[in-house]
Amino acid sequence: MNVGERLWPLLLLLAVVLGCGDGKSFDVTGKVTMKSDGKPLEGATIVFRPVENPDSFSARGYVAEDGTYHLTTKNPNDGIPAGKYQIAVMAKLPRVDRDKVKGPPPSPIDPKYSKYESSGLEFTVSPQGPHVYDIQVDPNPGTK
Repeated sequence: MNVGERLWPLLLLLAVVLGCGDGKSFDVTGKVTMKSDGKPLEGATIVFRPVENPDSFSARGYVAEDGTYHLTTKNPNDGIPAGKYQIAVMAKLPRVDRDKVKGPPPSPIDPKYSKYESSGLEFTVSPQGPHVYDIQVDPNPGTK
């Protein structure tokens, strides 16, 4: 067995341990508003999931009163690595009178946004930036 054949398993193990890329994360922020009136979607949760490896991790942000969010992966506002992401948005549900409404209250936004596959939202985070991704969502067509 030559030296190259003996080193190959070690190099493969090293690549797995260190991972690919430089591990740099980027501060991703933006604003979530309603398409209909431009109002911020306060209290919503926004989740970015990598397209390439959807089970590896996800990053989330909570929409503030002014509509802004900052993504968090492990630590507050630590951002996300460069890559292509699918996005899901879950609105804060309105309070309802439980004596009058059975089941969960309807979401104020189109339910399609709650699933990565149907939201139609994708962004590519590049090292060059900028890392500002604004999102506009449609109102729930069933609540008109």
